[in-house]
Formats: sequence, C-alpha cells, structure tokens
Amino acid sequence: MCEWHVGNSVASSSIAFFSGGSGNRASRYSQGQAHLGAAVLGVLKGNLRLSSCGHFCHIIFSSILAEESGRRVAPSVGCVGRTKGYVQARATGQRLYFVTLFLSMLSGTIINVLTVLVGGSLGRFLGNRLPERVQTTIFDGLGLITLLVGIQQALGTANVLILLGSTLLGGLIGEALRIESRIERFGDWVQGKLTKDSASRFSEAFVTSSLLFCVGPLTITGSLENGLVGNYRPLALKAMLDGFASFAFAASLGWGVLASTLTILVFQGGLSLGAGLFAGILDAAVIRELTAAGGLLIMGIGIQLLRLKWIAVANFLPSLLIAPLLVLLLRELAPLLPTLP
Repeated sequence: MCEWHVGNSVASSSIAFFSGGSGNRASRYSQGQAHLGAAVLGVLKGNLRLSSCGHFCHIIFSSILAEESGRRVAPSVGCVGRTKGYVQARATGQRLYFVTLFLSMLSGTIINVLTVLVGGSLGRFLGNRLPERVQTTIFDGLGLITLLVGIQQALGTANVLILLGSTLLGGLIGEALRIESRIERFGDWVQGKLTKDSASRFSEAFVTSSLLFCVGPLTITGSLENGLVGNYRPLALKAMLDGFASFAFAASLGWGVLASTLTILVFQGGLSLGAGLFAGILDAAVIRELTAAGGLLIMGIGIQLLRLKWIAVANFLPSLLIAPLLVLLLRELAPLLPTLP
C-alpha cells in the first residue's frame, strides 16, 4: 500500500471521528490510540514516512486533548505533497493538553512508583531497628508468600508444554547472554556508588522486587486499561499491595528494592503508552501464559528467599518473551496441524 493511502486513511478517519463523531470519552480515547497505532505501524512497515506520522499524531493528540478540556477542534487538512506531509492541525494550548494526556496515561504507574518509594524507604529506615530474629521471621514469611504466589500463577497455564518450552528456551538464552551475572555486576556498581557496605544485597533486592512488582495479570491488564481509557484504579490497587511488599522487602534486603521503581516505570509505563499497539496482541491466552511463565520465576525467588537452593532467576527472564511468542506461533500453525482423534 502506498504512503498516501495509508496516511490519508488514518488522518481522514481520525478527523471525522474527533471533529464530529459520537461516543463517550472512553471510546474516543480508545479510538485515538488505535489510529495512532495505525500510523506508527505504517512507519514500522515502511508504508508511511516518519514526518507524515508526526502530522497524524499532531491531529490525533490535539483532538483528544481539546476534548479533555471541553472544546472542539476543527483541524485543517491538506495534501501538500509527499515531502511536506498531508495533515496540519491547529489547536491552542497543545503542549499543555499533551502533558495532560501523557500524565493521564501514566497516572497508575506514577502512583505505583510513589507507593514503592514510600514503602521501601520506611522499610529501610525501620528495618534496622528490628531485632535480627524478627527480620529472619519476616524474611521467611516473605519466602512462603512468594512461593505461594508463584505456584498459583504457574498453575494458571492452559498448556504445560508452552510453559516448559518457554522456560527451557528462555533459560538457555539467558545463560548464553549471562543476564544474571550482568545484573549482578550492575548492582555491584550501583552499590559501590551508593554505599560501602560489602554485605549489601542490592542485586538480589532489585531482581526480586522487580519481578514481583511487574509480573502478573493485574500489571498487564491494569497498564493497558490505564493507557486506553485513563482508568488508573486497577494499578492503584496494585500500588497499595506493592507498597506493603516493598516495606517488608526493604526491611530485609535493603535499598535495592527502591531501584525496582525504574523497572516499574519502564515496563508498566511502556505498556500504558503503547496500549493501542499491545491491546490487539495481549489477549487473554497470551496474558495467561505470560503470567504462568512469570509464576515459575517467582517460585524460584521464593525458593531463594527460603534459602533452599540458589537459582539464577534472572537467566530465565527471556521466557517472559518466549511464552507469548509460542502462543501466537501455535495459533498461526493450528490450521496446519492435523486434528488428533
């Protein structure tokens, strides 16, 4: 498909929808994400120039943000040529409205980051005042709960072969890339910058808390809902749970728990900002197997916390990407596979 047809279809449908269409705020918000996703996909596939995509993003965001403030925008459209783009939008206060939309899409993630920062900081300051036997009891309790959560998530798989394949392939890839050792070196470097305490468990705290806070169905569905319709409530509920967990982990493992806020910001924020692109891929089956693969990793963390066996959990991180890919691959191959009696 040529660039003009791709760009013009995205632009015209966006203009028609936002300037005179019907529907509530949530449906308009979702449609805007879909049109924006179509423009971005056009660039990725080589059917649409990046400069033209910028014009389409301009008109889509201007229309959504103007509607947020209760005004209508009547954007002007013109086909100037292949090199100059096709759409020009005129809206006052565009920058302010764009920031409003951006913060709305990340509202749940921002709340989550703040609760982890507060909970982790309190846990670190108060944890040192607890007797060692109390800290050991907290640590063992966290290990038991973590193991239980991992088992519950892993048992949610609908096809154990997908779980097996993603875990083994992910482990081999992670071992080849030496993910665990690289994260440990990064953690040691950060630890050296922040503290001279050689007994610090920064790397363990970072990996453990990052996986627990970012692997789960509520993380994915909540991020998508926050990005598509601006509903932050599911992530706000998750944020409260993470806040209490960060308090307990920081009391036992130290400052590394606070570094997991970077993982939350990148992972959850990325899902929310790209919700229009990911919504069509991350369906129920994909989320189920992704959660199950993450459950196995969380089980490994629980085993470590209980001091039963050391497992290089970070080396299995690629399984979180392989599991959804296997689901999509089997879905495409299903018509070609013979039906078993």
